[in-house]
Amino acid sequence: MIQRIGTWSATHPRRALILALGISLIAALGSLMLTLEMNFYSIMPQNTPATRDLQTIVEEFPSSDSILVYLQGPDSQSLAAGAERISRRLSQGDLTDLVHRVILGADQEYLRRYALLLEDFDLAASDPSQSLAQLARELGRINPDELSQTETARLRHSLTTLGNDFLAFSGTGDGADDAQRLSALQNALTGPELITNAQGTRGIMTIVTTVGVNDFFELAPAVTRIEEAVHGALEGSGVTAGLTGFLVVAKDEAVTSERGLALGFVVALGLIAGLMILNFRMPQAPILLGLPLLLGILWTVGYTGFILGRLNILTAMYLIALMGLGIDFGIHILTAYLQAENGNAPSREKMARALKGIGRGLLTGGLTTAAAFFCLLAAESQMAVELGVVAGGGIILELAAMVLVVPALTSLRAGRLAKKGKPEFSLPPVGFVSGSQPGRIASFFAAYGGRITLTSGLLAILLVTQAPGLKMEDNIMNLEAKGLESIELQHTMVREMGLAPDPLYILSDSLEETAALVPRLREIPGIQEVDSLAAFLPSPDDITRRKQALSRYLAGQNQSTPEPGSAQFAGPGLQDPAILVQIQALKEAVTALFSRVLDAPQPYTAALSGSQGTQDFAAYILSLEKALTQWMQETLDEPAPTLEQLPGSMKDLYLSREGGENLITLYPTGNLWEAQARRDLIDALEPLAPQATSMVLASDQLNSMVSRDGLQVSLLALGVIFLVLLLDFRNLPYTLATMMPLVLSVASLFGIMALTGLRIDFMNFIAIPLLIGIGIDDAVHLSHARRQSLQQSQSLPLTPGEDRPAEVHHGAADSPATQDSPATQDSPATQDSGSRASMAGVLSRVGKAIVMTTLTTVIGFLSFIPSPMRGMQGTGIVLSLAVTLALFYSVCFHGGILKRFHKPY
Repeated sequence: MIQRIGTWSATHPRRALILALGISLIAALGSLMLTLEMNFYSIMPQNTPATRDLQTIVEEFPSSDSILVYLQGPDSQSLAAGAERISRRLSQGDLTDLVHRVILGADQEYLRRYALLLEDFDLAASDPSQSLAQLARELGRINPDELSQTETARLRHSLTTLGNDFLAFSGTGDGADDAQRLSALQNALTGPELITNAQGTRGIMTIVTTVGVNDFFELAPAVTRIEEAVHGALEGSGVTAGLTGFLVVAKDEAVTSERGLALGFVVALGLIAGLMILNFRMPQAPILLGLPLLLGILWTVGYTGFILGRLNILTAMYLIALMGLGIDFGIHILTAYLQAENGNAPSREKMARALKGIGRGLLTGGLTTAAAFFCLLAAESQMAVELGVVAGGGIILELAAMVLVVPALTSLRAGRLAKKGKPEFSLPPVGFVSGSQPGRIASFFAAYGGRITLTSGLLAILLVTQAPGLKMEDNIMNLEAKGLESIELQHTMVREMGLAPDPLYILSDSLEETAALVPRLREIPGIQEVDSLAAFLPSPDDITRRKQALSRYLAGQNQSTPEPGSAQFAGPGLQDPAILVQIQALKEAVTALFSRVLDAPQPYTAALSGSQGTQDFAAYILSLEKALTQWMQETLDEPAPTLEQLPGSMKDLYLSREGGENLITLYPTGNLWEAQARRDLIDALEPLAPQATSMVLASDQLNSMVSRDGLQVSLLALGVIFLVLLLDFRNLPYTLATMMPLVLSVASLFGIMALTGLRIDFMNFIAIPLLIGIGIDDAVHLSHARRQSLQQSQSLPLTPGEDRPAEVHHGAADSPATQDSPATQDSPATQDSGSRASMAGVLSRVGKAIVMTTLTTVIGFLSFIPSPMRGMQGTGIVLSLAVTLALFYSVCFHGGILKRFHKPY
């Protein structure tokens, strides 16, 4: 079939090119249907609970479309001012199409209205001295070393707020300023609006955007505009900011991967073009092979658009690798054409002779490679299935493009040169086309073939013994580009704030379920904070109970107060010895707390010292009690909070767009991208919340799924290739011998990776079936060449469908060195049935093409290395190494095994 198509193309070159153009136009339509989804979220497994819930969160919860702004400044006041500047800038008209809302923290107005209904307070003690004693004991039990960064920040805020208010109170002696007391008390209990670290030098704010992770084309420019606005707003403020979070990481993934793929495409195309010119000594070689190569890629893109409608980060990488794989078919065709050159014979006859000799090997190599790729369709992960669709179809389309277009272009070139009276080849090709270098290598192999085979076998055994030391990369962030601010900030936030930016999420169907689950979640080690709607919207029963407690407390206060405005505390006078003792104890507890928590407690502790400090403190406590009483009364007068009364910022954070589900967010103490922290927390959560999800857990499931897929699909690919080869060779020993280099190269690859510290990750592991399909090619061509040589030398009839090898004529394709090369003669070590049948002769002839095809394939994979993404770099190294090993074992081990075969079948 290959011979018939190629001969027709060489005979009717213009028709062939018109046909190729028509296919290209159809492919161009398919390419218009294609979208680029160049982030890791797009390749998450679609059929796992963690991913399904994560997709629901991404699609239904506005807060998932958010950016975390990490602020750094000299103090909390500077951070608050910087956050306000950012908020004002993002609310301006030029950004309203990108920014939905800016959230500094919990809505302060809502908290002031309902803070006393959001938690249970112990208001049972009616004796003032008992209340004071209880409060002193509670304060004494506070250990700052046991608090998280955010808890310490809240405590510092409360102490600083009340401490400053006390300084103002003791300085003026004005105990009647009830409004000031109430404001200070509310501010102290509701906490700072901005989440900060303990020192107040680091803070976090949230930007809810109008674009999401699924808005692939809009995401990168939107995040860039927001980033520029944030930095512009902070100019001259002394505060700096960095952006991180789900959206920013996705944007960085898209930008770095697209940049790496573009660079890789240019690098691969340039290197392959240069190699073609150098090897074939034809300036037109890049056109003869490059045009069909690009057409094959276009056809693959169009085919992918029709079938899948998208390219993900792995399938896009494969299109770059396809340059190195697709050019292989053209190299075999053009090399065979040069070797089949026969005086002034027409180009179509030379092409027919060339394709007759290599057609079957070309088709078998293409089909085995495509079959291995299509085995990925049996994988569990959608990512692997899509890779199988693109890779398998891409190989077939590249083969079709080369067989259809290369003969046509070669024929047109030969006809044009003939009209001008010029020879088709003005200079003899060099390197591996001329045969001089393969001749020397083949001669060396003829002399030392047995030792080479034994040495390569021993090397394989040695490397295989190291393979058990191979490790899996279980931190997907280590596959990102090194030095990305969005990734570095994740580690910084854990280190400086004890807060991981990648939390866990739990979807809840009702507030009752959330309220029941949250207290139990808070008890799990490794969770710093549990954020949910239950903290801000208590159940009706909780509200009723808490309002009743407030009413009882106020009723007791009213009964024990003799007259308003008297210098008394809840009934008994301040001169009561029991109360004075407890006031003194409370003051000492507060003084100690100031000293343990604040960096500069001296102003507050000095104001509390001495008898005057005790009197001022007692009067201040009375003033605070009056403010608390007023706050309680105002709370009782407020209607119960409802879902409709929630501020928009809270709805964005906790409620789905339809309001049917609410979100529980778990902030871990460690970075969940690190394997041990992730495993510990998952194990602790499993009995209580197995439905917890996050990008971290989805990627963990991706790793597990890819590990299963890689092993199962690799075994399936080996089985399919075995069957294809068995049908082709119709000989079990030939089939097994042809598969041996592939098995040894994959096993040796794992050994080398273990020795060098390279890790298996989901990007390179899922490529193992691709390696199986690619790695078999060299051995297939050697086996076919060996059988053809034996058939020719022994004058045996061909098996059905077998082509005789093209005769090699000593014209432009050969040099004198190859005509009488020892590699083409028999020696005692390689005595066969004739020089054409010797393995040295086979290597001298076939090695010209397989070395070149290996080089171009390696170039395709090495083009991943300039990418800034470490995952692409590692994949390029692993795939290049594997293809090189396949060539090594095909020549050094497989060549020696084939010497033992003296019959073609």
